[in-house]
Amino acid sequence: MQPNNVNISRAELLLEQGRISDAVKELKSALQQDPDNAYVYALYARCHYAKGEYSEGLNKIQQAISLEPDEAYYFYLRGFAYYHLNQLAMATTELNKAISLYPYHAEYFGLYAFVLLDDRKYELALAKANEGLELDPENVTSLNARARALNKLKRTDEAVETMQDALSNAPESDFTHVTIGFNHLERGKHKEAQQHFREALRLSPNLHSAKEGLKEALKANFPPYRFLLQLGFWLAEKGQGFRIGFSIGLYILFRFVTSMASSMPGIRWILVPFIVLYLLYVSFSWIGSSVANFILLFHKDGKYILNNWERYTAIAIVCLLLSGITLGSVAYINNLDINLTLAGVILATMCMPVSRFEDGDTMTLRSVKAIFTSALILTGITAVALSLLSTTGAAAGIVTGAYFVGLIIYTWTSGGWN
Repeated sequence: MQPNNVNISRAELLLEQGRISDAVKELKSALQQDPDNAYVYALYARCHYAKGEYSEGLNKIQQAISLEPDEAYYFYLRGFAYYHLNQLAMATTELNKAISLYPYHAEYFGLYAFVLLDDRKYELALAKANEGLELDPENVTSLNARARALNKLKRTDEAVETMQDALSNAPESDFTHVTIGFNHLERGKHKEAQQHFREALRLSPNLHSAKEGLKEALKANFPPYRFLLQLGFWLAEKGQGFRIGFSIGLYILFRFVTSMASSMPGIRWILVPFIVLYLLYVSFSWIGSSVANFILLFHKDGKYILNNWERYTAIAIVCLLLSGITLGSVAYINNLDINLTLAGVILATMCMPVSRFEDGDTMTLRSVKAIFTSALILTGITAVALSLLSTTGAAAGIVTGAYFVGLIIYTWTSGGWN
C-alpha cells in the first residue's frame, strides 16, 4: 500500500505543477496496485479537466462515485464538469448533493455561484458566494464569484473592492486575474482587461480561459468589434427571449424604413444611412469575429493566441470579401454585368457560412448544421463558377436560386442547430 500512497502524492504534486502527462503515469501505477481506489479516479478526472477533457473526466469521476457514493468532493467534481460542459441544471443537481453531504466547504458554494451567474441569476449567485465567504473569507472562488455578481448587478464600487480583496488574498491566482479581466472587458475597459489576462498567462501559460479572454480584449482594439462585443454582453444579460425580439424588431424596422425610402424619395437621403448601418450590423455580426481575427494576425501578441481554424477562416473571409468587392466593381464598370454581379454577391455572402468554420466545430461534428453548411458553400462555389463562365439556362438558374434560398434558411436557423 505504501508505493500506492507515494504514487498518489507524486500525482498530486505533478498536477499542481501542471505536468499532467506525468501525473497520469503515476495514477496508472496507483490503479495497478489498487484498482478500487476512488480518490485515484478523482485525481484522474482532474487531469482530464486540466486538459479541457470534461466528458472523459466525467467517466472517471463516475467510477469514483460508484466506489464511494457518500463522498461530497466527488459530486463537486462531477458538478464542475457539467458546469464547463454548460449543462447548468446537471451541475446544480451535483452541487446540491455535494453541499447536502458536506455543507462546510466554501469551494462548493463558490462554484455554485458561478453556475448561477451563467444562468443569469445574479442575486442568487451573490447570495451563494456570500455563503461561501462566511465559511472561508479568503476563498478565491467565492471572492471571484462575488465580484462577478456585483459587476453584473452594476454595484461597481463593491465589485472593485471585492476584486482587490481577491488579489490581496491570492496575488498569484491566475483564476482571479481572469475573473478581473472579464469584469473589465464587460465594462468596456479592454486595455485593463488585457493586463490581467496577460498576467494570468504569465502565471499559467496554457490557461484556456486566459487565452480566450486576451483574444477578445485584443480584438476589442478594433472599434467595430468592440461595439459588437459590448452589445453582445448587454444582450446576454437580457435573456434569449429579448435577444430574439431585438433581432426581429430591428428587421421589421428595417423593412419599414426601406419601404418608406422607396415610396418617399424626398426623405430618402435621411433613411439611407439607417439602411446602410443595419446592413453593416447584420453583416458584421456574422463575420466581425473573423475580420478582427485577421487583424490579429498582424499583432505581436494576437497571432500567437489564434488557433489554426481561426487563422484559416479569417484569411478565407477576407479573400472572399475582397473577391466579391472586386467583381462587384468590375460589374459596375461594365454596366452592372449580371453574371459578374451575381458572382460578386455570392462570394461576399459566402462569408456567412464560412465564418462558422472558425472554431472547427463544423468540420468535426457530424450534424445537420455541418452538412448544410458544407453543402451551401459547395453550391455557392458552383454558382460562382457558372456565373463567371457566363453559363445560361436552367442549370445555372437552379444552382444560383438554390444557393440564395439556402442562404436565407441558413441565416435564420443556423444559430439553433447542433
